Amino acid sequence: MTFPVFRLLLLAAALTFAPAVFAQSAVPMSSPTHRAALLSLEEASGKILQLAETFTPEQYAWAPMEGVASVQGAIVHVASSYYFIAGRLGTPPPAGLNRRELGRGADKAATLAIFRAALDHVTAAIRAVPPERLTEEVELFGDKVPLARVLILAGDHTHEHLGQLIAYARMNRVAPPWSR
Repeated sequence: MTFPVFRLLLLAAALTFAPAVFAQSAVPMSSPTHRAALLSLEEASGKILQLAETFTPEQYAWAPMEGVASVQGAIVHVASSYYFIAGRLGTPPPAGLNRRELGRGADKAATLAIFRAALDHVTAAIRAVPPERLTEEVELFGDKVPLARVLILAGDHTHEHLGQLIAYARMNRVAPPWSR
């Protein structure tokens, strides 16, 4: 199959399944930016969850070297970033949540629950942004960027750490479930 044909098939599949992804939204998802952001986030976070389920509880403490995030630390880092991104979108974190303490001492089950709750939070925050606000500028890491960029950041950042967790899995002789 040639690359352009593959891209067309991928686009057709995305358009076929996209309505189900947005069916629960209170905000009309007429924005291609919303669709792209949510589809990217769904793909990467789904794979992180699959990997997170595959690691043993003992492997959650594993890190490739001193000073680098453990498996659990990487998963919680992504969850914490979801609260940060939601805040940039105008949806504050739940009352009393401390992103710096998130997941400290959590076991596998608690880490998975933390990740799922944060994912639900950022997904709701993305859906709550009206399409007419996408060009509004907000501060992000010291720069002014369109709000659309913040929506896309959720998937971008999740993909980055999905790659990290795939490397961790391979180093621990764990095969990602989708590659078996």
